[in-house]
Amino acid sequence: MREAEVKKLYDSITNIKDEFVEEAQASKRKGCVSAGKPILWQKKHPAWTKWCALAASLCLVIGMGSLMLMNLHHAGTSGGSYNSGGFDNGFWGSGDLALLDAHREDFMPGLSAEAEAAFEGVPGVMEIYRTLNNEWFLANDLTDFSQILTAEPLYIVPAKDGAYSVYTLDENGISLGMGSSLPNNISVSVPYALSGLTYDIIEEDLAGINYDDYIIAQSTRLYTVFIWARCADGEDMIVTYPARPEFVGFENRGCYTLKEIQRILTKVYRDSGSHFQLTRNWLMIPEKLYFALLFICMVISIASVSALICGAAKKKTLTYYIIWGIILLISIVYLILTLGTHSIIAHTMVGG
Repeated sequence: MREAEVKKLYDSITNIKDEFVEEAQASKRKGCVSAGKPILWQKKHPAWTKWCALAASLCLVIGMGSLMLMNLHHAGTSGGSYNSGGFDNGFWGSGDLALLDAHREDFMPGLSAEAEAAFEGVPGVMEIYRTLNNEWFLANDLTDFSQILTAEPLYIVPAKDGAYSVYTLDENGISLGMGSSLPNNISVSVPYALSGLTYDIIEEDLAGINYDDYIIAQSTRLYTVFIWARCADGEDMIVTYPARPEFVGFENRGCYTLKEIQRILTKVYRDSGSHFQLTRNWLMIPEKLYFALLFICMVISIASVSALICGAAKKKTLTYYIIWGIILLISIVYLILTLGTHSIIAHTMVGG
């Protein structure tokens, strides 16, 4: 049989042209060997990996954002800044130094007749007033403690172990505002602001002062209770019961004049942006550094989650997982210490 006929018969049987076979063999050689070394086939990663990374990052952003909003809401509801325009949620206030007009006559010692009737039979009830929470201590025209006090009283009912409840009183009767207890994670002596504070303790601390009467006031931003001892024959004196004495500069059960109070708070305010301070319970860092690290750690944590998910899809080495795992752990620990336990705080968060 002639060669042409043999080729025609072969083509008709196999129906595969030589160029097709040669092309396939060349592709196989190219894919399997290069410079004598085997090469793995390139494998496309499934589309779901990038969507998983995106979903995980989005969940982390939503979670951290929600936690930050909850903390901001708590800071706002724990006592906004009062000034002539109302309340705002800035830490030290909006920069407004406005004071109320002196209204010393609006404050009477002890409970009013209405409050005595409403709380009849309840021992140890204290009537307290709130202070302005703007930067009142920077005002040059502050001459009387009444200029920083709002006229709406609250009523504190002490309970066991330093706990207490806060009530309001209006034409509809008594309303429970909130309850509180001595924090378990803080080693402090009583009184601790309002916790454990009693009339006996107050009068003991006022024993060396020649006063006519006294008014109890509270600053929610400074977490400090002030006992305003009004003296007819001399300068008024103020006894302080701070929850965080190391931050505001007041001694627990310390006694000061109004000008001394101003001087101490002004110094803390002006130093608050640059100082580090370490206590048994908190690490206080400058405010700008606090928020810069907070933002950086959120970004790093999102990037780490994405890298770990992509690494799982691409079957990365153990070293890859260890490095990104450590980075993720460090960023999450910082976020927990700032947003969760408040073990790291900004210097200006006195009482926050």
